[in-house]
Amino acid sequence: MDQNKAAITIKRMEEARAFIVRDYPFFGHLALGLKLVCASCGTACTDGEHLIVDPNFSEELKTIQEMEFLILHEVLHCV
Repeated sequence: MDQNKAAITIKRMEEARAFIVRDYPFFGHLALGLKLVCASCGTACTDGEHLIVDPNFSEELKTIQEMEFLILHEVLHCV
């Protein structure tokens, strides 16, 4: 896995999660409980402890709002 892509993905996930904490505190609190991880999983997934995103898929998400949606989607799997 390209470590540069992974670092960029984690940074984007952290930024999106910060917006979620600000705009949707309940879901933001839940999102803060998930460790952000990059792995070759195709898209994104969660095991209830980790929020896993494929860096190649992350490149397809052009806006921060798309990343926010992805994170919220995965948080709701945990809910």
